[in-house]
Amino acid sequence: MLSDKTSVTANGLYESRVLVSRLGEVKMPVDVLIHFEGGKEVREHWDGQGRWTEFKYMSFDKVVWAKVDPDEVLSIDINLNNNSRTIQPTTSPIWKYTVKFLFWIQNILQSAALF
Repeated sequence: MLSDKTSVTANGLYESRVLVSRLGEVKMPVDVLIHFEGGKEVREHWDGQGRWTEFKYMSFDKVVWAKVDPDEVLSIDINLNNNSRTIQPTTSPIWKYTVKFLFWIQNILQSAALF
């Protein structure tokens, strides 16, 4: 599970924090990929021994998103949906399912019109 917090310092630098927590009882090392506004990416390594860890950054760019296990090497992970977090969530998944729903409605109506 990821959590993030960003604040602005007096000299214009962003102080960004990325909190990574372990939900289960399995203690495994894992990589965390942090992506900044300017396109810079930082890959951190966490040993996974504690319940959580925090990565702090002072930069002119804000953290945009972070992803645990970016290479998806941990096959033991059941829920891949909680491995990443972004500051601005995208609305594209909503449109994807809306279009699928409308497709099925259209097919049902066309099938009903044949009878």
